[in-house]
Amino acid sequence: MIARMIEFLKLINYLLLIIDNYKVRLLFLAFIVALSGCMRLEQIKKASQEGNVDKLGEYTKEGNINHRIAAIRELVVLKNKNGIKYLVLAANSFDPKLKKVAIKALADFYSFPEAKKTLINKANDPDPFIRNYLYDTIFIYLNISDDEKKLLLKKGLTDDDIGNQLSAAKSLRKLHDYSGFSIIYNLLNSKEFILWRETAVQEAVYYNDERMTSKLKSLSRSDNNNRIQKYAADVLKNSKGNINSETTIESINENRKKDILKKNKLHKEKRLALVIGNSNYKSNIKLKNPVNDSRLMAKTLRTLGFYVIEHENTNKMVMATAIRDFGRKLQAYNIALFYYAGHGIQVDGTNYLIPVDAVLDTKRDVKYEAVEVEFIGEELEGYPNNTNIIILDACRNNPFRSWGRGSEPNGFTAMTPPSGTIIAFATSEDAIAFDGEGENGVFTEELVKYMLEPQAIEGVFKKTRVSVEKRTKGKQSPQEWSKLKGEFYFKY
Repeated sequence: MIARMIEFLKLINYLLLIIDNYKVRLLFLAFIVALSGCMRLEQIKKASQEGNVDKLGEYTKEGNINHRIAAIRELVVLKNKNGIKYLVLAANSFDPKLKKVAIKALADFYSFPEAKKTLINKANDPDPFIRNYLYDTIFIYLNISDDEKKLLLKKGLTDDDIGNQLSAAKSLRKLHDYSGFSIIYNLLNSKEFILWRETAVQEAVYYNDERMTSKLKSLSRSDNNNRIQKYAADVLKNSKGNINSETTIESINENRKKDILKKNKLHKEKRLALVIGNSNYKSNIKLKNPVNDSRLMAKTLRTLGFYVIEHENTNKMVMATAIRDFGRKLQAYNIALFYYAGHGIQVDGTNYLIPVDAVLDTKRDVKYEAVEVEFIGEELEGYPNNTNIIILDACRNNPFRSWGRGSEPNGFTAMTPPSGTIIAFATSEDAIAFDGEGENGVFTEELVKYMLEPQAIEGVFKKTRVSVEKRTKGKQSPQEWSKLKGEFYFKY
């Protein structure tokens, strides 16, 4: 291997010497850098497939930041305790992005002493953003008892950064510990920290205390900052009386019990999503919204706790490889979501997603150039006890009109989902979906809105259908087919 690498480098050196043109030389170097990056990603995938923890560990130490992060994520997928030492090194690195990913990875290994010690020590990290990440996200979602979480979070109440104090107080409140009362109350009385005061106003409604109620009412009437005054008034209005002294302790405790049940269910879920958006087609058939839609969906899913794999303007090879790799990762997750925005067509009763490099001169080309939707279903059907979700915003007009007119219907044909799966189309069978007037398509824009509301998945799609039909005046009606076995909420 080393001998081959030496020969390869000699060849590169020779080619650079004989290339006189400066611009061509730069382009050639850029190509070599890109090629080496692809090679590294393939090496990481291979090491993961072989279960080679030490090789992945070496990849976390060297190379560009994205490759190092990819290696860390593969270590998490393997769930091998021998990878902890490499995660610890990454968590103590100087790169904040790498450090953050490593800290999140260590949370999955918290039951092991080395991982636990490192995470606890990170509360003393010199970077306030890292400490905030611990208090706001990591500590509260560790798989430990609430009492242990509270001990970790209470250290944040004395942090030298006011934002971190607030994050710790907020997380403690989620555990029904109100030790952060003074921090919230002092921020309400402060004339500084406008952004933190907004959060404090929102947090105040959870404290059943007359001083908080009185202060919020005072802020809603008058404050040196109009934004805070308006925000306090809006919070009081939307709290629907839950902050006043008439609120009974019994009803508060009942709401807390419901919160705990929802939180416990969310902790047991491991969410994975593959999101693909295709807009820039090789055949000069451009679509305005799909990449924007995929970005909006990816952002929303990350907010909802999904680990998101994201691709834009994918060719056939990248698309097929992404779906295959997505399928390989499913064994470590129990919630799987596939989202696609772009061109999609049906031919002879089979639905296809069209990669950007597809050349469809004839109908026969489709099965060789496009990706069957059934391919995704086959990856999911091996996990019937999971919650599997397929969302296709792809029922647009057949753009290949030279052979498509009159011979094939528009849009997709109905599908029977595998057990444990729900399939959602942007519109009904044999119909087309419309792009929106703005940056996003009508379907995805409405869908993400309802995904962020606490309700069962069936309610999400039902409300999306009503809104899309209303916006398109009945011309577009989203449809779904379900074989789900249990309840699922995007947001609890």
